[in-house]
Amino acid sequence: MIEIKNSNSQELRKIISKTDSEIYIYTKNKKFFISRENKKENLLLKIPEFKFSGSREFLKRFGLKYPYIAGAMAKGISSVKMAEELSQIGCMANFGSAGLSNKKILENADILKTKANKFGINIINILGNNENELNLLKELDKRNIDVISAGAYIRMTPGLVYFRVKGLKKDSHGKIRIKNKILAKLSRLEIAKIFLSPPPAKTIKKLLKENLITKEEAELSQYIPM
Repeated sequence: MIEIKNSNSQELRKIISKTDSEIYIYTKNKKFFISRENKKENLLLKIPEFKFSGSREFLKRFGLKYPYIAGAMAKGISSVKMAEELSQIGCMANFGSAGLSNKKILENADILKTKANKFGINIINILGNNENELNLLKELDKRNIDVISAGAYIRMTPGLVYFRVKGLKKDSHGKIRIKNKILAKLSRLEIAKIFLSPPPAKTIKKLLKENLITKEEAELSQYIPM
């Protein structure tokens, strides 16, 4: 049991940062205390554990503890440090890469690879930037960074299609295994439909012709959504 006061801030933070069990507030001699143990005597308040029953599939899919996504602000404003902290407590951290060079994005991605448990890189659609975007996503895939968020897209680009399709394969039971995931930022139903559809066959054909994807990846791509 820890007294609630400034000098105990580090210990208090450790207790309140974990919301998967109950927290108890006590009062004694006009002082307040906090604990994870239910002592009943002098109990003032019980804070129940948070349960995210409606988001279990999301948590399982991305290996998270809490169903929260944050951090994807342009030019890395929210910082590598913020993405690191979010990831370490069990949230999905996205590093905002818009406005940064590929070199800078990859430098930050390499740092996060060593410090973050689960994170993604936020990609913003820029007209006329297809080649640069594809080069970036090829490098992210090489680094086994398997989650990106995609904003401001109105159609599929070669880069997005490449990232989604790369690594597709069937397991021993014949089930398609998807390596890379895309979190799409959507505000219109017609754009949602595009992301919920398979990759465009024309783009798949082009990537296959350029030897950027395998024949197996090309064939399996038509059975998965973007």
